[in-house]
Amino acid sequence: IASADTAAVARGAVLEFSDGTYSIGSNITIASPIRLNGAKLKPASGVTVTLNGDIDAQDKQIFDVSAGGTIAGFGSMGSVVFMSWWGGIGNGSTDNQPYLAAAIAYLKQRSLAGAAGGTIQLGIGKFVFNSGVTIDFSGITIRGVNDESTVILKNGTFDLFTVNGAVNGTGASYGIHFQHMYIQSVASKPTSGKMIYFNKTQEFSVSYIKFLYPYRAIDCFACGGPLVKTINHCSFIAPSTLPSVSGSALIA
Repeated sequence: IASADTAAVARGAVLEFSDGTYSIGSNITIASPIRLNGAKLKPASGVTVTLNGDIDAQDKQIFDVSAGGTIAGFGSMGSVVFMSWWGGIGNGSTDNQPYLAAAIAYLKQRSLAGAAGGTIQLGIGKFVFNSGVTIDFSGITIRGVNDESTVILKNGTFDLFTVNGAVNGTGASYGIHFQHMYIQSVASKPTSGKMIYFNKTQEFSVSYIKFLYPYRAIDCFACGGPLVKTINHCSFIAPSTLPSVSGSALIA
């Protein structure tokens, strides 16, 4: 791969990977743009594959980090990455938390290196989450296809999306956006757990999202300040019998 990348850079060409899984046993940086349609990169445990060129790929898995490797770098497809690149699948049963967490970690390392965070695109389907994810950096959008086709199934009493200040929970986060999805609690009468929790977030938006059976749909803590915070074109369907728990609310 290293020699092919060097040749591609010299020619100003795209490095194309044919179908199959490419097991990578040592750290490597790929500088050229890459095309991964039908191919998967699988770094070994402790190995980092750094992608610094544009990524041309479809909405399906191209990274296999199941062995404990890491995908890093600045590569994206027009500042967009897909959760499916890490294995996310909306089949109504697979836990997607590890795949979204991996995509968030990828954008975080970009942000800490001085690049814009970017957008994580979710596909069509029912995406189960058995635990939540945390965002502790600025400049990220999590976006579905629309509020009917991208369904997030929150299977438990955890906080689903936690925005926890930047960087690493200190200071404040800016430019955090959630768009175009349907978030549903699997339990029709949840007793705890927020769907979106903003902690020390100075600029955010929640747009075109349907919330079904939330214990608390959106919660904000220490989010004061003059910057724009918007919730628009959202709908909320509360449980038929509201939980008899102190502090339950759709928005707080």
